[in-house]
Amino acid sequence: TGIGIWILCILICLETLRIEAGVSVKSIIGLTSIFGIATGFAVKDLASNWVGGLLLFVTRPFVPGDKIEMTRLKQSVVERIGWYATRVRSDDDRVQVVPNSKFVSNKISNLSRRRHRSIRKSFHLAYEDLPKCGAIVTALREKLKSMPDVDENRRLYVYIKDLRETDVEIEAEVHWRGVS
Repeated sequence: TGIGIWILCILICLETLRIEAGVSVKSIIGLTSIFGIATGFAVKDLASNWVGGLLLFVTRPFVPGDKIEMTRLKQSVVERIGWYATRVRSDDDRVQVVPNSKFVSNKISNLSRRRHRSIRKSFHLAYEDLPKCGAIVTALREKLKSMPDVDENRRLYVYIKDLRETDVEIEAEVHWRGVS
């Protein structure tokens, strides 16, 4: 009943405007519709960022202090999570304010929650050192295996990857326990 009374009041006001000011009801309804559509477009981003903030608070994919990585966002530490935006600080000490809707629409990697770290590195030796490559690969593999935090349950390899035009390419991959 309350809504019906409001609609009746609005219709009476519109009819009064039409009679007194000569303003067409169709013009008023058209302008109101355009205003409503413009307002809807303006509020869309604001609403999506608030919903993103709500989802961040509920799902907690990261918390302040976590190091994260996202599409078009380098490794950064989360400083503050707000309802509209999140403030992060990159490794090169740049502060960025990221709208929360970006966290909903992009893949987030929380680097602080890793159980291990890994590195894959290629390096190159001159062809003159080709006879020493076997010994270099074996020595590097043994040295990596002897390191205390190397995860022996994960892949560790060192091998000659390619004989290129100008050099020999050796690749190594090793995994460490912990996140430090």
